Amino acid sequence: MSFVDKTVRLRAITIGFSKPINRFFPVFSWLIRWYEKTPYSHVFILYDENKIIEATGAGVEKDKDLETWEKKSEIIIQKQIEITEEAYQLILNYKKVKHYGYFQIIGLVLAKLFKLNWNIFPNDKICSELVAEVLELSGYSINKNKNLVTPKDIYEIIAII
Repeated sequence: MSFVDKTVRLRAITIGFSKPINRFFPVFSWLIRWYEKTPYSHVFILYDENKIIEATGAGVEKDKDLETWEKKSEIIIQKQIEITEEAYQLILNYKKVKHYGYFQIIGLVLAKLFKLNWNIFPNDKICSELVAEVLELSGYSINKNKNLVTPKDIYEIIAII
């Protein structure tokens, strides 16, 4: 369960889970959905009602317009939660990261297969790691190394809220 100090100013955001559309064959998305047994392969944050921050193959990108974003992605599930002002400022001030953690995804699979509690490719960012950072800063319990967190883990964390 999570602990969020209710005396701290809280801000509403939406955590969304999605999969790509309008792509010939999104291999990574398909593999993630198959491996995790979920209908989604991606997790993102919606803030200020229509802006998105996410980690994709282009790196960490923010201030994406929701309407434009929905032309390439299908939202499967979304849930509004409250985060601290400090976590909200992390979103607003996030610097663009140019590298996506493709190898980190491979490290995730290897960690699961060999029951490791660390990722052999910890650099760069993946979508669920970005969301885990924001949740952790707001007091939500992330019970594993953030570079091992999957979209399914994020779903399980916020599903109990």
